Amino acid sequence: MKSYRLIRMAVIVLLSLCVMFPADADAHRHPVHKLNYFQSEVIESNGQKVLHIEVGMNRSDLEYSAEADNMTPNVLHIDMQNTDIDKLRREIKLEGKIGNKLEFKELERRHVRMDITTVKPLEKDGWKVYTLPSDRHKDIPYRLAIDIVKPPEKPKAPSVSGVSGRTIVI
Repeated sequence: MKSYRLIRMAVIVLLSLCVMFPADADAHRHPVHKLNYFQSEVIESNGQKVLHIEVGMNRSDLEYSAEADNMTPNVLHIDMQNTDIDKLRREIKLEGKIGNKLEFKELERRHVRMDITTVKPLEKDGWKVYTLPSDRHKDIPYRLAIDIVKPPEKPKAPSVSGVSGRTIVI
């Protein structure tokens, strides 16, 4: 009988601990950022065309990291912790001269990755990711802003008139 009471007491203690400390307690400690707004436009900055993207959210202090890796040189990956996509579309078509599309992917619960596909490979200093404060008077939410600079056009090789379209054998 004593062993039965001991086992019963151990089960009760274990169940009470499980109720007090749920498995995803770490996710509940941090506030969840809900993505709720999207805007993109091409602007001119320092004589260069820039694709400016803003993604609105309901809270400040977003934890994010951004990278453009060598395996996918045309894609900018922005990883956001404690984030929910909320009402935004999962895939958004962008202006076609700098960016093609923007995709939101939920990697796991409250962990979202935003992939921005560009027309040409990203240059090392050709993009910037930063946060912007909200403006309650103008009803503008907190925002994650992304600027992607259009790479300069490569000069075309000069052509010699009268030779184009002909084969030269030496």
